[in-house]
Amino acid sequence: MHRAQPRKFCIVGLGGHARTKIVPALAANGQELVGVVTGKASSPVESARQFRRLEDALAMLPRDTVFYVATPPHLHAAQAITIAAAGFDQFIEKPAFVMASDAAAAIGSAREREALLVEAFMYRHTRSYERFLDYWSKETGKIREIAVAFTIPAMPEATFRSLPDVAASSLFDIGCYPISLLSDLGAGSAALTIVGVAHAGEPERELVRIAGATGGLRIRVEIGVAGQYRNEVRLSLTDGATVAFSPFFYGRPGERRIVVDDGPPQTVSDGNAFETMLALPRSFWLEGQDARWRRMIEQAGTLERLGRQLGEIRGGHPVAVCGEGSIG
Repeated sequence: MHRAQPRKFCIVGLGGHARTKIVPALAANGQELVGVVTGKASSPVESARQFRRLEDALAMLPRDTVFYVATPPHLHAAQAITIAAAGFDQFIEKPAFVMASDAAAAIGSAREREALLVEAFMYRHTRSYERFLDYWSKETGKIREIAVAFTIPAMPEATFRSLPDVAASSLFDIGCYPISLLSDLGAGSAALTIVGVAHAGEPERELVRIAGATGGLRIRVEIGVAGQYRNEVRLSLTDGATVAFSPFFYGRPGERRIVVDDGPPQTVSDGNAFETMLALPRSFWLEGQDARWRRMIEQAGTLERLGRQLGEIRGGHPVAVCGEGSIG
C-alpha cells in the first residue's frame, strides 16, 4: 500500500465522535467511506458496507482501505493488532492504548507488515499549534512552568465514559492530551504524579490534578469535570511573563486566542483539523513514524502508571479492569 493519499476508509466503532467528526471530515475531503464495523442498526452512509465483525471487513474490503478505530480505549489494542497483522494502515482514536505493552505489541505488528499506525491527535494539525511550538522554541530557556487546564462541565451521557473502570476515566480520555503535548515538547519522561482527586470514582464528577517537574520545568495539569469548560495551556517565564493559548486541544474550525500577560488577545483562525489530519499523504506519516511510535509507547506508559495510581485512590481497581464494551 504505497499510495500518496488515503482515499478509502473504514470506521470501526460508530459512536458520536465518529458520526459527528470523522464521517463529515471524510466527506468534506472527498474521501470515500467504504465500510463501517458496528453493532448499530444502520450506517450514516448508505453506500458504505456494514460489518458486524472486524475480521469480515478486513477480508472483504479493498487492500488500500485505511481503518479508523473509534471504539472505547480498552478495545483498541486487540483491534489495532488485528488490523496491523492484516497489513492495513490505521488511525486510532486517542488514547490509542491504555498500557505500554499494548502499544509495543501493536507497533511491532505494524512494523512487521510495514503498515501505518497513527494516534489521531487532531490538535497537532492546526495553525495555533504551530504558533505554540514556535513560541516554545524561541522561549524554551526562559519557561519555568507549563500549566494545562482541560475541564468540561459534564461528561457526555450514554458513552463508555460512564463506566467505573479507570481506563474509561477522564485521566485517559482527557488526560491523554496534555500527556501527548509533554511528549511532543521533549518532557514526556517527566516524573508526573496525581496530587489530588475530587469525587474519586464518580465518572460524572471526577476531577484529577497532576503535577511534576523535569529539567527545571514545573508541570501542573487539571483534567476532568469542573464548573466550566476550560481548554488552556499557560506558560510562565522566569521574568514573570505569562502566555496562554486557548482553546488548545481542539479540532473544529474557529478562532483561537493567545493572551500575553493578561493583555488583549491575539487571534488565530484554525480550519477543521480533522479534515487536515485525514487528508495528509502517506509519505507524511511514514517520515516521522518511528519517532511517533516511541512517543506513543512513552505516553501509554505514563497513562498506565498514573492510571494505577488513580486506581489505588479509587480503592484498588487496576487499569486493566474494563467493562465489556460493544464495538459501537
